[in-house]
Amino acid sequence: MGSQTAAQRNYFPGTIHYINPRLVPRDEDEVQISGFGKVVRGIGVLLCLYVLLTGVKLITTGVRDLGYAVVANIMDYATHPVLAILVGILITFGVQSSTVITTIVVAAVGSGVVPIETAVMLIMGSNIGTCFTPQLVAFGFFRDKPKFQRALSATMTTWWFNVSLVAFLFPLEVAFHPLRALSDQLSRWLYGCTTITFSVSGLVDALIHPVVEGIGTNGLLGYLGSPNIAAAVSIGLGVIAIMITIRFTTVLLSDMTAASARFVFAHSAEQPETAVQIRSVLTGLGLTLMTQSSSATICSTVPFVGTNTLSLRKAFGIVLGANLGTTMSAMIAAFAVSGEFGQLAMQAAFVHVLFNLIGVVAVMLIRPLGRGIITLSTTVARRAVGAPLPAFIAVLATYILIPFGVIALVALF
Repeated sequence: MGSQTAAQRNYFPGTIHYINPRLVPRDEDEVQISGFGKVVRGIGVLLCLYVLLTGVKLITTGVRDLGYAVVANIMDYATHPVLAILVGILITFGVQSSTVITTIVVAAVGSGVVPIETAVMLIMGSNIGTCFTPQLVAFGFFRDKPKFQRALSATMTTWWFNVSLVAFLFPLEVAFHPLRALSDQLSRWLYGCTTITFSVSGLVDALIHPVVEGIGTNGLLGYLGSPNIAAAVSIGLGVIAIMITIRFTTVLLSDMTAASARFVFAHSAEQPETAVQIRSVLTGLGLTLMTQSSSATICSTVPFVGTNTLSLRKAFGIVLGANLGTTMSAMIAAFAVSGEFGQLAMQAAFVHVLFNLIGVVAVMLIRPLGRGIITLSTTVARRAVGAPLPAFIAVLATYILIPFGVIALVALF
């Protein structure tokens, strides 16, 4: 899709690049995936899902064997609500995937190490931390000021959306715990549906248990000698497995849906302004469910906005849908957690869903809120156009210097 050639995208068999009998303009070049190629990628997605669930299980078993006290000490610095949000921003900036971080948080909650109140704040922070990648893409347009301003305006909508949502929900959560209460009710309801929950959890456990036993502390890692080292390596392998599989799943699904994504964006851009908002949200939701990466979906909109093919309002709708679509991986991971903390893991996954759902519904129903976010985004972008380097430094400070500085000060004093 875009300017990429067949040689650049021919990762897997079954890729067909139609060039003859006519030359295709560079900006219309597409990669067509054959039926065999789609089957290969589909199998790859299933394998990635299996490895992801195995990674979640490796984390929970590693935490169990390492000892809750040892791992809890690692999370001590995130026990304060504000610090937990800053930790969520910092670690998500480092990984650049809120999906990875929330999946790991679900596994940690399922291990009994991270309390649900801390998980709520980590998830809030992760939603802010994942905004950097689209902003980085926008800064790639800095040589062309009109395109740079439009592209940065689009990426700033996701930042202002998440920051505004955290600013609104954080004090409410500290005072009244609405996310915890509602997610608790939903997780209890889901666990009450025993025919669904236990059948899925039992199937997942039956599939991944032999592999975890073979690799984990009772298997190959047990030969490391020290039980604590084996458990720590198990946790590390689980984290790496989640990070790698999220990345590969994004690549595979993006290949499979590239042509569809191009059509959807183009089709969305042709609709009348009054009919677009819900359709744009559904576009962002659908594309993110297919690729399991909100960053990929949002980054894909940036060139369209930069070249004025897609309006900022429509792009904002796609951003809203992308934020909602990225919650699916954590829900899937929650089914890999069994035992006494299984419901808590499901509750943490529901927190991620509710956080983004509340924001999307609020923007859809309260029109001035959406207009305010767009106004703030365009204002910031307009100021950044004249000084791109200071603007980029300010962006980095948001994700690194401020969170790290506050955490370091608290650690010192």
